[in-house]
Amino acid sequence: MPKKNQFTFNPDSNQTIPFDPNAKRNVIDQLAWVKKEDVLSTINPQKIPVSLLLVNIERDNNIGNIIRSANTFGVEEILIYGRKKFDRRTSVGAEYFLPFRHIRFVEDLKSLKDEFDLMIGLEQTKDSIELHSYQWPQTKKTLIAVGHEGQGLPKEIVQLCDSTLEIEQYGTTRSLNVSVATGIVLYDYRIKQLGEVS
Repeated sequence: MPKKNQFTFNPDSNQTIPFDPNAKRNVIDQLAWVKKEDVLSTINPQKIPVSLLLVNIERDNNIGNIIRSANTFGVEEILIYGRKKFDRRTSVGAEYFLPFRHIRFVEDLKSLKDEFDLMIGLEQTKDSIELHSYQWPQTKKTLIAVGHEGQGLPKEIVQLCDSTLEIEQYGTTRSLNVSVATGIVLYDYRIKQLGEVS
């Protein structure tokens, strides 16, 4: 039986999570009591042509935090490959305002790539480009793949990517938490492409 705060998404016909108007949601003041449709009409024009592919993310709070960052920076869609449970406390209601897809088989990932102009992996590889020097191509529909920390992205996912990015680091740890790294990359995209965050 799932824990009280765990949630396994089952998207509705619109590929969104069925909205619970009584659920706690952490939204800006002017959207606190409005209908879901009104929230979407406010945030959708601010979206960027970026989707996230979450690959085998193991900790519920990491998925929830990524969902929260995706909502904050205007991601179009979240695709989950592998584990699809997450802790709703960390997504704070952001899950209601994003479309989701669950990818079941690795074969589906190959055809999925055709939907995007560009697929970027967030992974430390011998060919990784440091994030600060990367220039995001204008107006390209982009899929950013992130994997569970420690294991990273599986080789078959890295092989599908057009490029891999890594965040330059100045301390002693090998890597950042996956949700923190994803937030940094989304912020970088928004700043470089639009020159602003909101």
